[in-house]
Amino acid sequence: MDFYYVNSADQRVNFYDYPYLFQEGDLLDYSHSYSVAENTNKIEYTSKSQEKTVKLAVLPDFSLSLEQRRQAVKQHVDELLELLEYDVVNNKLGKLYSSTGYYLECNIFASKKSDWNLGIPFLFNQFSVIAPKQKWIKEITYNFYPQDGESQESTEVKQYPFLYPYLYGDDSRAQPFDNDHFSASDFKLIAYGPFSDFYVQINDHLYQVDYELESNEYMTIDSRNKTIIMTNQYGEQTNLFQYQDFSSDVFKKIEPGNNTISYSRTFGIDLIIYQERSEPAWT
Repeated sequence: MDFYYVNSADQRVNFYDYPYLFQEGDLLDYSHSYSVAENTNKIEYTSKSQEKTVKLAVLPDFSLSLEQRRQAVKQHVDELLELLEYDVVNNKLGKLYSSTGYYLECNIFASKKSDWNLGIPFLFNQFSVIAPKQKWIKEITYNFYPQDGESQESTEVKQYPFLYPYLYGDDSRAQPFDNDHFSASDFKLIAYGPFSDFYVQINDHLYQVDYELESNEYMTIDSRNKTIIMTNQYGEQTNLFQYQDFSSDVFKKIEPGNNTISYSRTFGIDLIIYQERSEPAWT
């Protein structure tokens, strides 16, 4: 398994190719905090922040002259610090990716170097990694497009947002999607205007926000951060939290396995599912 890091400015550094070669680390190890209630057989688990280590070898191009290799190693060390330190000084999280498609939101906040003073252009650099949430994440994106005008006109769908959390009508409005995971997953749902009110049913659960969007506006429901934000064509944002239907949890996680999304199909939706694991999948 290989790793690479992408900072919050979208700058990438590979840990599997010259000049930085991964040596060892405990990125794949994990543990859960737990407590056992007295006089019960129930164990409660909680996530906790954990420091991880990544040890890299910093190597030059060996076809260069000795002096050129010395200068190259210095340059590689400086460039690596600047890319990693960017997130620390800006208090933003970067992403440490595995080659299997999972990422860990984290900062690389400490460095310990060795073998840099042996008189040869080479050193080891061991980094400390801190992740606020010890979860490796894989994003699965589904795109649902509006039907064309003919389909919209020929199909009648009745909505009962206040009495019944269901949509009735043509089955073509129901679209299947798969959350190929072992547990319920957080999500980000992006709905693109125009629409008058927002009603979407996933399986038998209603997601509803009573707000009108114009063209060139979109709404983002983020279950991880419990936010509902409208963004207009100028990038200005409006908090829509108060417009949700509080009788039906708009942040309810997506169930594992086969799911169905049903809505009017008069606007487009992007659904991003965040599959979380304590370690990245190996395949």
